[in-house]
Amino acid sequence: TASRLLGSRQLGTGSRAALANLGYRALGAAGAKTLGRALGGDLESLELDLSGNNIGAAGAQALAAGLPSGLRLLKLNVSNNRITPSGLRALAASLPAALEVLHLGLAGVQMGPEGARAVAEGLPPRLQDLSLDLHGNALTDEGVLLISRALPKTLTSLSVVLLKNGISRRGMFCIDRQIGDPSAEFHLPLLKPECFSKVADIELHEFKEEEDGTLTRQLDFR
Repeated sequence: TASRLLGSRQLGTGSRAALANLGYRALGAAGAKTLGRALGGDLESLELDLSGNNIGAAGAQALAAGLPSGLRLLKLNVSNNRITPSGLRALAASLPAALEVLHLGLAGVQMGPEGARAVAEGLPPRLQDLSLDLHGNALTDEGVLLISRALPKTLTSLSVVLLKNGISRRGMFCIDRQIGDPSAEFHLPLLKPECFSKVADIELHEFKEEEDGTLTRQLDFR
């Protein structure tokens, strides 16, 4: 558990930076809560791997409550935790506004378009370096579009993983269209093509399956 791993220590005590690799330790929501309480409030840099711990939405909410407000760098991996949109809303809302570097591992957290909206709404406005691992979240074109349109214009480096999200050609290239073309509606003026990386499926999905099983054409972004 987090209690045994951390004892009574605070992460970052006496320092402005902290790093902890706690992936696949079966922490659960209770462990995430313990960890949230252990985060030093004066931290400016935090690198934390909590992948595969089954923290769920409750654990994400507890962790969000403990994130230091003065962070300028945050590398947080909560992949494969079934956080769902409700947990993502809490995490996204807790991201400090002063963040300049943000790397989020969100693979397999059952995000969907609703969770993508939460992430989009929580992106800090002054980000310069952003990395998003969104692998396997059933985003569809709608979710990718929500995030792409919310990208801060301060970005100078961007990396995204879009594998296994059921996106079409339009979803695949919506971010690309925002780079290098000042006439684009959501142009990212400081982001150069060579500073943008993307991993996505070769197989594209022009249609998506609705809840009743019918197939409909995905959103046209043009």
